[in-house]
Amino acid sequence: MVHLTETGVHAGRRLCAAPRNDGERNVHAAMAPLHNPSVRAQVCPACLKTWALEAYDPSDDMPDYIVMLRANATPPVRA
Repeated sequence: MVHLTETGVHAGRRLCAAPRNDGERNVHAAMAPLHNPSVRAQVCPACLKTWALEAYDPSDDMPDYIVMLRANATPPVRA
């Protein structure tokens, strides 16, 4: 499984908030080729859900896969 991570001040933090010491791969969400269905199939579902809900503003032009993910997702609960 591949986890999506943040960039900037929180660089490296997984979007799903799972610890990084599990040996799984990580990639910056903004750089991941998520338009590719075979890549998306390998991504942590919680990371992908968070990306779909938070990476775009409602007024942004969104890729079809983001629209689909948003339609099927419930907002994550952040502590």
